[in-house]
Amino acid sequence: MTTQDSASGPVPAVAIFGGEQRPGHPLTLDMGRCTRLVLQGTGRIRGEVVPRIPLDAAGTQLDASTLLSPLVRLGAEFDTGLRLGEFGVHAEYEHELVRGDNGGADAPAGRGYPGQGSTEPVLRKANLALRVGDWIGLQGGFNTSHWGLGMIENDGAHDPAPGDTRFVDPRGGDRVLEARLFTGPLGDADFQGYIALQRVLQDERVLREDESVRDDEPSLRADLGLSFGGLDLDRGELHVALRRDEDAEGKQANYLIVDASVTFGFDLGDAMLLLDAEAAYQHGTTEL
Repeated sequence: MTTQDSASGPVPAVAIFGGEQRPGHPLTLDMGRCTRLVLQGTGRIRGEVVPRIPLDAAGTQLDASTLLSPLVRLGAEFDTGLRLGEFGVHAEYEHELVRGDNGGADAPAGRGYPGQGSTEPVLRKANLALRVGDWIGLQGGFNTSHWGLGMIENDGAHDPAPGDTRFVDPRGGDRVLEARLFTGPLGDADFQGYIALQRVLQDERVLREDESVRDDEPSLRADLGLSFGGLDLDRGELHVALRRDEDAEGKQANYLIVDASVTFGFDLGDAMLLLDAEAAYQHGTTEL
């Protein structure tokens, strides 16, 4: 289980326990006054072997198959820290270089199954943020999108949660091209907020459950996000978004999305108990 991105922009997740798919094993160059350059990378591969399966008494069999699913991500992050006084600059880059499935069997058909996405390299993050203290900042560029526990927006950097019934391919993740105005963290509660205009580049969880938005279908979104708690065990998020999808024929879907999540942590001495909850609501009209 991992903490989530803050409202003020992309920050590395902190693993509380369990696995996570964010770039790990960082190489950090400390330039003084909290100015730093971090190089990160991750690599993993999943292999699945299915033996021959008898189908009937006549001896019909489903042939054995092997499926390999590699994943390689490289990234870098730079922050000026306190070098410019109240002003700060933050830049982030992340690329998914190796992805997709390799095997002799046909990929399973269906939305969200492995092998349905492109195997080409994917630019996940390339953004620049300018800030004045913790009061206000402006960020623009390519970014991943993750709300709460990831039920609606999932950045593809989190392993499936216990009890999750969606066995989808997490690679690539939900990605946007955005301009974002943000504030925080402020006060003891680490309040953060942002408002963003986004072009959705990749999105697995949309209004139409039977299919995803194609790459040639423009999807525009205005997103308001509020959060408290930061990286604390007790934290919460609220996201309100207005979204418009449009196909090649000009047909549109316009809808409102509200997503709220909360996490409570309890210190049990040698163990820790985390309770997570997320609820979402979608309403609108569609011609698609």
